[in-house]
Amino acid sequence: MKTIISILTFVILSSFDASPCHAWRVSGNVTDEAGIPLSGVVVAEKGTTNGTVTDVNGAFELQVSAETSVLVFTYLGMEQQE
Repeated sequence: MKTIISILTFVILSSFDASPCHAWRVSGNVTDEAGIPLSGVVVAEKGTTNGTVTDVNGAFELQVSAETSVLVFTYLGMEQQE
């Protein structure tokens, strides 16, 4: 049975920090609708090969190239979400 990723809640912390090399740090937690952390969610910067995977607590941290970068969330068996 295919479940859609839209049941996830994405909490993106306000952590866009400009650095000298013009990169921004984004961090957050991915949970399901019950608030249970999801580990193994792929979080990637759209249009690049830049990405990471959530840890056992559903947490991630990623350096992105622009403040307006779009994050793509992919989880096995669920529909991709931007």
